[in-house]
Amino acid sequence: MDVKGLINDIACSKDAAAANHEALYAEFKKNAEEAGIHVHYAKDGDEANRIIADIAKKGNCKSIVKSKSMTAEETLLNHDLEDEGFEVIETDLGEWIIQLRHEGPSHMVMPAIHLSRHQVKDLFTDVTGKQQQSDIEKLVKVARRELRQKYVDADMGITGANFAVAETGGIGWSPTKATPVWYPRCPASTSHLWALISCCPRCTTHCAFSKSCRVTPLASRSLPT
Repeated sequence: MDVKGLINDIACSKDAAAANHEALYAEFKKNAEEAGIHVHYAKDGDEANRIIADIAKKGNCKSIVKSKSMTAEETLLNHDLEDEGFEVIETDLGEWIIQLRHEGPSHMVMPAIHLSRHQVKDLFTDVTGKQQQSDIEKLVKVARRELRQKYVDADMGITGANFAVAETGGIGWSPTKATPVWYPRCPASTSHLWALISCCPRCTTHCAFSKSCRVTPLASRSLPT
């Protein structure tokens, strides 16, 4: 794989999207709404958070499962939702760990990389009330066990998007962006929060992404900022 070429292609695609974001967004909105998706535009992070909170309130939601989203991290979405009384559970392992520790991420892709397995063991011991071991595979199993019921009980799901496809009104997401295990069982209300720069004309524009991503038009809410 030509990694440098791939990086350049993606950067050029992002630049092109930024230069043509109004037209791409209009096309995406039209096609998404024809597929039954509700599309909201937010001028800034505060408005984006308010829109998502309103969606949750109208749906009488109490529990929200959330996949890793850098846009949501930038808008401080979790803080605003928790202030409104919602239970927000991060489902990415690293994000869940730092959420339990009431910390922010230390890295864009690996949010808990600053922690050792021994620190995570101590954290999971406190959370579960049972003595845990520092073996990484066993710690992952603890997280799966603790989070599984959260997926089942959730009233709403929130994730980001690797890219949005103007041509189809679909959302592209990868296993590192929107944990696929809960999508087949996702709550009735699902919101995708993404920046306009993530919108591309067609799926082939981000062909490098599309090989590892799923593209779905099934989101009940789509929220570009």
